[in-house]
Amino acid sequence: MDIIAIIVFVLCATFIFPVLFGLFELKTAKLKAIIEVEDSKITVRKSAVERLLSLKGNTVCTASIVRIQFATNPIRGTCVTLFNKSDGALDFWVPGHLENAVKSKLKIACSHAKFVEV
Repeated sequence: MDIIAIIVFVLCATFIFPVLFGLFELKTAKLKAIIEVEDSKITVRKSAVERLLSLKGNTVCTASIVRIQFATNPIRGTCVTLFNKSDGALDFWVPGHLENAVKSKLKIACSHAKFVEV
């Protein structure tokens, strides 16, 4: 019985888990799942669970954003920080392949903000 459990585990680890991870990655690594711009509000979904289930996320008014910072990490992607007038900040991570799309979307929505790359 133990050998059957080991075989089932090895087969799951080899075939099923990578497929499920790939489906999870496809759903959570889309631009609309990460950031949405509606009128004068930006909705940011920071965690993978928020992105997967399309939950509410954090909403920021575009008029209050004064600076947008991009810090690139070769392993994790790009950390985007939205600074507002009241010295608050909102950090979220973006996969490397979506960095340019997020930049262009934020430049259109927050044309008055200062863009900084670290």
